Amino acid sequence: MSAADPLYASPLFQQIAGGTWRPGGLALTRHALELCAFPPRSEILDIGCGQGASLALLRELGMNGTGLDNTCSLTEDFPFVRADAQDPPFPDASFDGILCECVLSLLPDAEQALRRFVSILRPKGKLLLSDLYLRQETTILPDKAWIGSSCLTGARTRQGLERLLQKSGFDLLHTEDHTACLKELAARLLWYGDASLKNLLHRKNDAAEPLSGPAGSCACGAVRSGGLRYGYGLWIATPSSRSVCPDEDTFSGENLRT
Repeated sequence: MSAADPLYASPLFQQIAGGTWRPGGLALTRHALELCAFPPRSEILDIGCGQGASLALLRELGMNGTGLDNTCSLTEDFPFVRADAQDPPFPDASFDGILCECVLSLLPDAEQALRRFVSILRPKGKLLLSDLYLRQETTILPDKAWIGSSCLTGARTRQGLERLLQKSGFDLLHTEDHTACLKELAARLLWYGDASLKNLLHRKNDAAEPLSGPAGSCACGAVRSGGLRYGYGLWIATPSSRSVCPDEDTFSGENLRT
């Protein structure tokens, strides 16, 4: 594994993090799907599907999942497209929902991706987005050469992310803070990781060199003291150009703005 490779590509990271390779795992995905209350046989696109853990959950819950990834291969036989997450190759109004879990912060052009998500969602469709967020504003920009190597390099503040959703054509329906999941994953990586993994997890991430390299994963420098501080959140949004479901006011939960 070279210095430029994303940490989530490490076999040891994948083993420790589990099949989902992100904070919260399938429990958070299941929770988000319950909030959305998609009817049976809904068509759901999983952006950055990895080896297909969320696709298996969608099948278990009676939904039809399609995976999209440009690097990973599925371990089971699911509908799958190898493509760029910023430009999913589907016609407009193809899906009832989109999963984008710990992926948006890895994309060089998140706005382009979100605009495409708007177009391929059906009326009343929903985007389930989970990702890192910065807990404070910063004027320090990441080195573009490292975009995609770590969720840290593409993280925004929660307010910035919500502004981006609105600018891209979404209305925000619901937000929750799941930073505890980020801390739990960080603890597991530090406890079970080997020397090479721990070296990446402990890379310097201070004001002198905050975002100049891979700096670990979404669960390493994100929670240690000093430097930039990160949280992990869940957002559910719907295309703003379409009507909102009558039952969407039933969403409840801890809001990130509190």
